[in-house]
Amino acid sequence: MYLCQGLLLDMDGTLIDSDRAHTPLWERWAAHTGAPLDRIMALHHGRRPEETVSLVAPHLDVDEEVERISEWGHEVDHEIEAYPGVAELLKKLDRDRYAVVTSAGTAPAVRRLTALGLWHDPHFVSADHVTRGKPHPEPFERGAEKLGLRPDQCVAVEDSPAGVASARASGAKVLAVLTTHRRSELEADWYVEHLGRLEVEATEAGLRLEL
Repeated sequence: MYLCQGLLLDMDGTLIDSDRAHTPLWERWAAHTGAPLDRIMALHHGRRPEETVSLVAPHLDVDEEVERISEWGHEVDHEIEAYPGVAELLKKLDRDRYAVVTSAGTAPAVRRLTALGLWHDPHFVSADHVTRGKPHPEPFERGAEKLGLRPDQCVAVEDSPAGVASARASGAKVLAVLTTHRRSELEADWYVEHLGRLEVEATEAGLRLEL
């Protein structure tokens, strides 16, 4: 059992299973640009698209490529699903007890969460709200700030090495969901198969997590 004041929830790989959409999207982009697919697949989880593009193809126009990726991403939204138990978990949480902290842009994130019935007007930090994305701590610092909390009062839930590194650097405790990476790849405080395995109880003292 662990008591915290707020949850900072990643989106892709944590709330929603987007790999079936993202994998063909990045394959298409790699074929179009000649960027190395193996490096893309090793890096893109948890990062903003612009940072992935900058890392794997720094010679390209980042804004132009991110716009292309965003347009193509709209075509594969139908492949995205919520992980088991996520809808039930979000319905139990008071709005001021959690924030969604995603490396996706605002428009695709809201679109996807809304389509899956997961958008409950949460406190929200997207790629558009930060100057430095994961693994920099800024996204989770902003998420905690939205809740009126310090990061060390929160538990961040993440699936990727970049996301876990971002959360840890902010000072938050980290719960890793083993949806996209192995336990050995994630330096978290706790691990669960997916969010459906997490029991949360709201109390006057905060959120009690059964881990």
